[in-house]
Amino acid sequence: MLDARALLLDVAHGPVTEIEDDIFGLAPAPPHAHYDRMGWLYDAVCGTSLYGNLVWGAPPHRSRDFAEHVFASRNAGAHVEVGCGSLLFTAPLYDRDRGRPVILVDQSLAMLRMARARLRKRIGRVPSYVALVRGDARGLPFAPAFATTVLSMHVLHVVDDRESFLKTLAALAAPRAGTIGLTSLVTTGSFRDAFLSALHRAGELSRPLGASALERLVRTSLPGSVSIERAGNMAFVSAAAGP
Repeated sequence: MLDARALLLDVAHGPVTEIEDDIFGLAPAPPHAHYDRMGWLYDAVCGTSLYGNLVWGAPPHRSRDFAEHVFASRNAGAHVEVGCGSLLFTAPLYDRDRGRPVILVDQSLAMLRMARARLRKRIGRVPSYVALVRGDARGLPFAPAFATTVLSMHVLHVVDDRESFLKTLAALAAPRAGTIGLTSLVTTGSFRDAFLSALHRAGELSRPLGASALERLVRTSLPGSVSIERAGNMAFVSAAAGP
């Protein structure tokens, strides 16, 4: 049986501690996360079809389908999700053993608790092939190139240093047989851009980025062949290296 916790101990640079039942922490401990206090609201609102369709023009199933596509792009090797949150869009990927170890990382302990609860509700436990890890996505102390798929859902439009974050994702992926997948909100010239601007002013999102600017950024920051699709204001980016 796969043991993602053993893999975590093997690839982490520095100590790993079990900070709660089924939740591990990397050193140094990250600062408290914004979503520690409002993750429940994100979970209640952002996964609904009404919110996705009306506010961003992207129904939730597009995010779930994209995550599945990234995971299925490789049939072996480790999978890492950076900024996994509560697994709102990705829990179906992890509720059965697909023969691959899975490391799920988030800065927010509250969101990791929600992820743990979601897995326990779906399958009764946090399985051995999954490791829930509290860590700072801006500087993960992991060995390079150990994962064949790296996923990050709805994180890039939150971080300020996008280039550094993309390089973090790229460093985790196997350079000759790896896939990186991420989603990001972008401006499109539609009425929905006003929501992006309002959330930026409220401190919930980083400075809005246009679709063309995002494309330039990812093509210069991610290895391999880059593909970008869009539904409303949500961009779905994948970069594949090797076969």
